[in-house]
Amino acid sequence: MMLFSGVFSSPRGPLAKAAWIGFIVLAGILALSCNSGPSPEEAANDNRLLALALAQPSDQDRYHVVIPDTSLLLEDDSGAALDRLHDQIQGYVQGGGADVKSLLKRLLKRNKYSSRLTLMSSKDNGYVVDYNADFFPFFQGNEGDWKRMYALYPKVVGVKQVSLPAYEKGHDIVLIYVCRRTMPASGSGYIYVYRDNGTSLTPLGSVQTWSP
Repeated sequence: MMLFSGVFSSPRGPLAKAAWIGFIVLAGILALSCNSGPSPEEAANDNRLLALALAQPSDQDRYHVVIPDTSLLLEDDSGAALDRLHDQIQGYVQGGGADVKSLLKRLLKRNKYSSRLTLMSSKDNGYVVDYNADFFPFFQGNEGDWKRMYALYPKVVGVKQVSLPAYEKGHDIVLIYVCRRTMPASGSGYIYVYRDNGTSLTPLGSVQTWSP
């Protein structure tokens, strides 16, 4: 398994709960020590794209908690697996002149280390970035602690973690990794393929990169 932006072994089996905790802690350390960060212009575009990707308005005001440090987890990092990943993404991209090989390489490079998000929370759009670590104590525990979180914050529907997006100037294809968990030992990660329309993202497809 390859993990860019931190280390946890496999999300399967008895290590799953401890892995999530360790990942959050290590990601924060790496965010401070290993990444100089994007330019202001790039950061602004990153935030625009991440806000659009995370937007999930709810009539019931429900929202996801977003971990404030980025991640990118691949369950299989072999050359053959990366070739398959490329081919799957390529299958979703029709026209636009995007170089999928270059985009995938950029996604991996930008997320080699964890970065601290600068994205503003938007509960109206269905996400709250946990900069103040209000939810972090729940993630340090077991399934019961997560259930307690849901009891205390009934509007929370899960936890998400994202990568920095990958895109190329002059082209409209965007790759973003999103991990979603509802309990410490349950979750999955996907690389989503979007077409950037400026004020919205059109989903073109997704490729699962790991599962419990």
